[in-house]
Amino acid sequence: MKNLKFTCPKCGEHNLEEIQVDVVSTHQIKSIDKDGEIKYGKTDNEGGEVSHYQCANCGAGIESEHGFDMTDSGELAEWIKENCPPQ
Repeated sequence: MKNLKFTCPKCGEHNLEEIQVDVVSTHQIKSIDKDGEIKYGKTDNEGGEVSHYQCANCGAGIESEHGFDMTDSGELAEWIKENCPPQ
């Protein structure tokens, strides 16, 4: 099965990101240097809800057919099939 490829209608780049809200994110601290710079280890995220999808390059949001921020991955797949030419 071939994967879908997002193309931003605004800038033409192919970097899509999912923005989430209400996420609990924890970061293990490996060390802290004398200037306060932290080196992190394991990161874990729990919970969360999709707020919207957007281009990671220019920030252009993907809207649902009703004009709202898209939050459903199935609807996103359909949008890409209809709006992004195969590469």
